[in-house]
Amino acid sequence: MRRTSRASRQRGAVLLEFALVLPLLVLIVMLVLEGSRLVRTHQVLNNAAREGARLSVIQENAGSTDGIIAEVVTYATQNGVPLTAGGVTVDQNASIPTPSGTSMSASVVTVNYTYTMNYLSVFAWLGVPSSFPLQGSAEFRNFYKLN
Repeated sequence: MRRTSRASRQRGAVLLEFALVLPLLVLIVMLVLEGSRLVRTHQVLNNAAREGARLSVIQENAGSTDGIIAEVVTYATQNGVPLTAGGVTVDQNASIPTPSGTSMSASVVTVNYTYTMNYLSVFAWLGVPSSFPLQGSAEFRNFYKLN
């Protein structure tokens, strides 16, 4: 009968523990990667909306929304978010209240995008959604146009 040493039993236990924990570690890494991509996409949408609102309040762009929408789509696409013109709305006649009780004209640009999960869609049977609706919105005041 051959006797096993304590060190070889320890190595076997460590290998077994690693084999049990490895799937959990891979899942955590996938969650972190997918979550960081989701946050980055949301930030790009917010920046695109902010850029569109900034362009919208310039007096030369008053009444013209096609160029603003094209700039928002271009900004998002160049930053890795394939946005279409249908996901961008520009309202150059929004009204926002001021502390004095009067209202001021504003431009509001809203960007809507559906983010599709890549890694975690395999866990749909667990109830993990495979896509998230994301929205970026920015409001800039039109100082050239008072109500």
